[in-house]
Amino acid sequence: MVKEFGDFQTNLDFAEVVCKLLKNKGINPKIAIEPTCGEGNFIVASLKHFSRLQQVMGIELQKGYVSKSKINLENYKKNTKSNIPNISVIQDDIFLHDFNKDSLDKDSEILLIGNPPWVTNSELEGKNLPKKSNFKKTNGLDAITGKANFDISEYILLHLLKQFKGMNGHLAFLCKTQVVKNIIQFLPETDFTASNFSIYLFNAKKEFNVVVDACLFVCNLNGTEKNYKCKVYNIENPNIEIKIFGWVDDKFVSNVKKYEQTKGIDGISNLTWRSGVKHDCSDVMELEIYNDIGLKNKLNEILRLEEDILYPFLKSSYIKGLVINHSRKKIIITQKKTGEDTLPISTLYPNIWQYLTSHKESFDNRKSIIYKKNPPFSIFGIGDYSFKPYKIAISGLYKDPHFALLIPEGNKCLMVDDGCYFIGFDNVRDALIMLAVLNSTLVKDFLDSIAFIDAKRPYTKDILMRISLSKALHKVGYTGITNYLNANNIKFEDITQQNFDEFADSI
Repeated sequence: MVKEFGDFQTNLDFAEVVCKLLKNKGINPKIAIEPTCGEGNFIVASLKHFSRLQQVMGIELQKGYVSKSKINLENYKKNTKSNIPNISVIQDDIFLHDFNKDSLDKDSEILLIGNPPWVTNSELEGKNLPKKSNFKKTNGLDAITGKANFDISEYILLHLLKQFKGMNGHLAFLCKTQVVKNIIQFLPETDFTASNFSIYLFNAKKEFNVVVDACLFVCNLNGTEKNYKCKVYNIENPNIEIKIFGWVDDKFVSNVKKYEQTKGIDGISNLTWRSGVKHDCSDVMELEIYNDIGLKNKLNEILRLEEDILYPFLKSSYIKGLVINHSRKKIIITQKKTGEDTLPISTLYPNIWQYLTSHKESFDNRKSIIYKKNPPFSIFGIGDYSFKPYKIAISGLYKDPHFALLIPEGNKCLMVDDGCYFIGFDNVRDALIMLAVLNSTLVKDFLDSIAFIDAKRPYTKDILMRISLSKALHKVGYTGITNYLNANNIKFEDITQQNFDEFADSI
C-alpha cells in the first residue's frame, strides 16, 4: 500500500470475480469508468466480461500507474480477438475531474467500477486530498472527537453519486463496510437518485492482506423510490441474503427484520449513559498493584502514593463476568469534575503531585486539544456520576453486548476507562434490576438490530441512549428479572415486587 495515496491494487482474478457477479445480476453496460484506476485491472476485467461496451475510461492521479495501466491494456489488446471499444486512461485528480467535459453518451448504461483508497483523510498524505470542507456538516465537538475524520473512499463515492445522479447505470466499488454504512445513513440528507443498494462481503485479509470488514458495494445510479435500505450478501454466495440494514421510518438500524421484532423498546434512555475516564497518559496514570505493598507504572517505576485519590480501575477488556468487585489496576483521579483546579493536590497529596510533575512532559504531549487551556494533569469523563457506588458497565469495543455489575472495592467505587460506558446507582437493588434487564434477550436482540458490529466501536453512547429502559423494564417484568438473577446465582439482596415497582416509578 502506498501511504501517500492509500491504495490497494486489485488483482485481475478478483476484478474478474466482481465483473462476473455484476454480469450475473444483469448488469451489462455500454460505458465503464474506473476512477482511481491504478493498474487498470478493473478496466481489463470489464473488457473481458461486458460484451456491450462501447467506451471505457480510467482516471488516475499517479503517472506511474497511468503508464502501467496503458501497458496492461496494450497486452490485453494483443491477446484478444474481441472487438475493442474506445479506451482512454486520463491522468487527473478525481476530486477535480469534470465528468461533464468527457465525451460520454449520457443516455447509455454506465458502470462506475473500482477500488478507491482505503484510508481516512487524517491518514492520507501529499496532495491526493479533496478540497477541505465540512461536507457532512459535523459540529465542532464532533470534529474534535473524530466524527469529521472520514474515509477518502466515502468522499469519492458520495462525489460520484452526486456527479452521476439521474443517469442510467450502476456503481460497483470495493470498500470498507463501514463506508457503506456511513453512506446509507447520510443519503436522506442528499438529493441523490441512487437506489437498490446491496453489498457483498469478502475476505480482505485474503485479497489485500488487511484485517478489516470489506465489501463490494453495488447500487443503481437512478431510481424513483427513496428506499434507503441495503441488502447484505457474501460474495461467495451472492444469492443468499444475510440481512438488510438501513432506514426504517426515521430510525437507522443494522438489521431490519430484528428491529421490527424489538422496536418496541426504541426510544430515549431514562438514565444517562456516561463514558469512562479519559486521560491519554496511561504510562503515568494507570498503576499496577506491586507486591501488595506498592504500585508500579508502565515505566516500571515503583511508587508509594497517597491513597485518597487512587481508585480501582478497569480497562474495557476487563468487563467480563456478571459481577466485578476488584481490580489489579488503579488510576489517579486528579479531578472530581471537568475543569476543576488541580493545584490543591500539591498540598493535600504531595507525593502524587511530585510524581505527576516529574512526568509533566508526558501530559504536555497529549495530542487531543481538549486538554489545552485546562488545569495541569486534567482528565475528562469525570463528574458526580463517576463516583456512584454501583455501576452497570459495557465495553463499547467488543462485538458482544455484555453488561456487568461493578460494586465497590472496599470503600472505593470502580472506575472504568473511556472504552466503556456505564450508568450509576446509589443502591445495589436498583443496579441488580437493571443488570437483568440489560442482559435480557430482548435488549440484546434490540442492540443487535441497531449496532454495527464491524465498527471500531460498535456500542456508543448514541446507541445505548436508544434503549428505553422503562419500556424494556416492563417487558422483561419482575418475573423475568428474578429468574435471571436466580439462574446466574446473583444474590446480594432479594428483589421484591415492591422494589421492582418503586424502581420502575423512579425512572
